[in-house]
Amino acid sequence: MNIQISKWGNSLALRIPQHLLKEANLTEGDFLSASLTPDGTIVLRSKHVDRKSLIRELHDLRESMPISKSVIKQLRDSARY
Repeated sequence: MNIQISKWGNSLALRIPQHLLKEANLTEGDFLSASLTPDGTIVLRSKHVDRKSLIRELHDLRESMPISKSVIKQLRDSARY
């Protein structure tokens, strides 16, 4: 889904579609925390953390990271001494 950034007074704003608000159980006046990941992704989280969802998200993230040779080992193997 694409969401457009729009001017709102002297600020910029995002309009969140109603069906997403319902799924996230958010209403007008709720607070979200925003963070920026190293790859430039903006992440919005509800201040009401659902621990089960967070654990599931962390598990999915860990599953997406392949286990490979450690970075230190790779650096040592390629070092010129």
